[in-house]
Amino acid sequence: MSSRKQFACDLAIRLVQEQYGDAVGGVFKYLAAKGQLPLGEIIRGTGLSASLVKQALLILIQQNCVSVYLQPGEESFRGARPSFHVYECDLGRVLQIIRHSRFLLHIRDEAGEVAEHIVAQLLQDGRLRMDQVLGGVAARMGKAQEEVADTIRNTFISLVQAHYVERAPLCNAPPPTIRPHPNSVKARKKPAGGGEAFAAEQGAASRTLEELAIEKARFKVPADLALQMFGTTTAGGGNAAAAAALGGGAEAAADGGGGGDGATGGGGGVKRRAEDELELLAVPKSAPPAKKARIRAGTARADVVTSTPGAGPGAGPGAGRSSGGGAAGGGAGPSSPVAAAEPPVVLWRVNNDEFNRVFRHQAMVGLIREKFDEDAAAVVTAMLATARPHEASVKEERSVPLSEGEIETTVGRLTTAGVLEALPQQPVSAVLRTLASDPFEMFSLAATGMQGSPMYVINSQRVIDLIMLKQIEAVVKSRYDIAGLRVFRLLALRGQLEQKQIADLAMLPQKDTRELLYRMLAGGFVLLQDIPKSADRAPSRSFYTWRVSVTAICEATAGQLFRATGRVHQRLKFEMEKEKELLGLLESAKEAKTVNFTLTTAQRQAVNRLKRMSEVMETSLQHLDEMIAVFNDF
Repeated sequence: MSSRKQFACDLAIRLVQEQYGDAVGGVFKYLAAKGQLPLGEIIRGTGLSASLVKQALLILIQQNCVSVYLQPGEESFRGARPSFHVYECDLGRVLQIIRHSRFLLHIRDEAGEVAEHIVAQLLQDGRLRMDQVLGGVAARMGKAQEEVADTIRNTFISLVQAHYVERAPLCNAPPPTIRPHPNSVKARKKPAGGGEAFAAEQGAASRTLEELAIEKARFKVPADLALQMFGTTTAGGGNAAAAAALGGGAEAAADGGGGGDGATGGGGGVKRRAEDELELLAVPKSAPPAKKARIRAGTARADVVTSTPGAGPGAGPGAGRSSGGGAAGGGAGPSSPVAAAEPPVVLWRVNNDEFNRVFRHQAMVGLIREKFDEDAAAVVTAMLATARPHEASVKEERSVPLSEGEIETTVGRLTTAGVLEALPQQPVSAVLRTLASDPFEMFSLAATGMQGSPMYVINSQRVIDLIMLKQIEAVVKSRYDIAGLRVFRLLALRGQLEQKQIADLAMLPQKDTRELLYRMLAGGFVLLQDIPKSADRAPSRSFYTWRVSVTAICEATAGQLFRATGRVHQRLKFEMEKEKELLGLLESAKEAKTVNFTLTTAQRQAVNRLKRMSEVMETSLQHLDEMIAVFNDF
C-alpha cells in the first residue's frame, strides 16, 4: 500500500471511530484493509459477535460509509453457488466528512435556507425517505410540517434536478466491474460462440448495462412525488386531468429542467441541468451477439423499456431476473426486454460529486482570474456552465467543443440571472482568442463549426495541473526561499542538469547551490540521477544530474496532506478531551439558560485559549481539505 493510501485510510478510520464508536470503527478498519468481503469473513476477521457486526454494517450503510453489492450466483461442476452480498468501504465519501461545512455554505448561497436544511438533514442522517426529509426539515425550521411541506417538496425536487441530491444505490446492484489495464491485456482471438469465455464476456457486458441503468436512474424523481408537486402548483379539473396524463413521463419531466446557466427550480432557486430525456437500455435475450456489441458501443439503440405500473426508470437492475442473477421466471417471452422495476422504497442522499464539480469549476475560474482578468473569468464561467451537462465525471480531462455563439448566449443568460456581475468589457471572441493563444495550453481551438465559427475546448486537467504546480511552488518558496523556487522552476523547465549548470543558470554560488540541492533532495522536491562512465559505477568516474518529477511530488504532497489533516484533527480532539469538564459546565449552563454564572480566572483563561485554538485548528482543517480536493478529487 502506498503512503498516500495509507495516510488516507488512517484519516478515514479516525473519522469513523470518532463519529460512530470503536466497534463501528473496527469493522470499517477491517474492510479498509481487506477490500470487498462477505458478512461471514467480516465476522471471523473482526472477532466481534454477529449481531454487533450487523449493527455496525447497518450504521455504516446508513451513513454511506460502506457500499453493498449482490454477487450473483453461478453454476459450476460442484453445483449451484447461491448469491450473496459483499461489503466495501467508501473511503472517498468518508474523507469528505470534513468538507460538509463547505457543502452547506455553497448550497445556502445558491439555493437558500430551505435547501440548506435539506442538505444538512441528509448529511446528518445519511439516507432518508421523502417523508423523513419532510419531518426533519420542518423540525429544523421550527414550523408545522403541513405549513412548509409544499416548499420543502419543491425545493427537494429542484435539488434532485440540479443533481445535488441523488437516489441511494440499491443493495442488489452488481459489484463494479474491475477492468484491467490496457497494457496488461494480451491480444487474443475473439472467443467462439457457446464457449465458456464467450459466456463470461456476455455476462460482463450485461453487467455493464445494469450499471448504466443504475447510473441513469440516480436522478429520477418518482411519479408520485412529481405528481404531488404538480398538483400543488395547479388547480382546476383540466389540470387534474393533465396531472393524471403526466403519470408515465413524470420521471423524465422532473429530470429535464432548464439549462445550467441560470434557470432556476420551482422552490429552491437551484440551477437546473439542460439534459435530454434519458432512457433505460435493455438487450433482448434473443438478440444476436453482433447487435449486443453495437448496443454496448453506442452505434445501435436497444429496446426501450415500456413504462408499466410496476416499473419505472428509477428501478434497480435486478427486475426481470432472479435474485441469483439467472433468467427471469414465469411468463417472460424470449424477446421481452429486461424491465427495471421501481423499488418499493426510495432512499435519498447527498451527491458529493456534484459539489466537488462545482468546487473544481470555482478553482479553475480563480486561476484564470488571477492569470488574466475578470473578463476572462466571466467567459470561462460561461464555458463551464455550457459544458456542465455533458460532464460524465468530476475528473473530466477536456470539455466538449463549444462555439462562440453558445458561449455568448450563456454569458448573457448568466448576467441576466445575476451569476455574473456585468458583461465582459471586451468582446467574447477576443477573449477566447486570447485564451487559446496562451502558451500554457489551458484552452485550445478544436475545430470549425458548421456555421464557420471556431470551436473552443477547455483542457480541464491541464488547468488543475497548473493549480497543483502553483501550490507546490508555494511550498518550495516557503521552505527554501526564492533561491529554491528559482532552482525548482529551472529544473522543471530544462529537465536534467548538472550542479554546475544549475549554479550558472540560477546565478547562485557553487557552494550555496550544492547545499540547496541536497536540502531539496532530503525534502523530496528534486531527484538525483547518477550516470556512470564505466561498468564498476565508481563515483569518481560518474557524473550526476538533477531533475524534478512533478508527478511524484504531487503524489507525495497528497499523502502528506492526509497525514497533516489527521494530525490536526487528532490535536483538536485531544484539546477538546482535555477541557471536557469545562465544556460540560458551559453546555449545562446553556441548556439551563443561565446567563450569569461564576467562572474562575483559570477557567476563563482556559475558555479563551480553547476558543482561539479551536478556531485555528478548524480553519487549518478547511484549508487542508481544499488542498486535498485539488490533489485527490479534482
